[in-house]
Amino acid sequence: MVVLAAVHRYFDSRAIDPPKDPYTFVMFVISAGFQAVALPVLAFVSSIQSEKQMKLMQENHDMLVKLVNENHEKLMSELKKK
Repeated sequence: MVVLAAVHRYFDSRAIDPPKDPYTFVMFVISAGFQAVALPVLAFVSSIQSEKQMKLMQENHDMLVKLVNENHEKLMSELKKK
């Protein structure tokens, strides 16, 4: 009960409804634990996806630059022939 009193004081200082009984307190702690674990996992997965996306974008960029340069060289050689 001392823990619940401390939790009530904590929540009273904020605009959040405190857990009303031990069951809801346990559910609150479990959900907070899952959220605390989920956020770093999501950040890690997001950074991996970001790296993959940047690699793909760089490959596309390099391919397009190569194609543009090839077409430019062809056009310039055709213009020189005329």
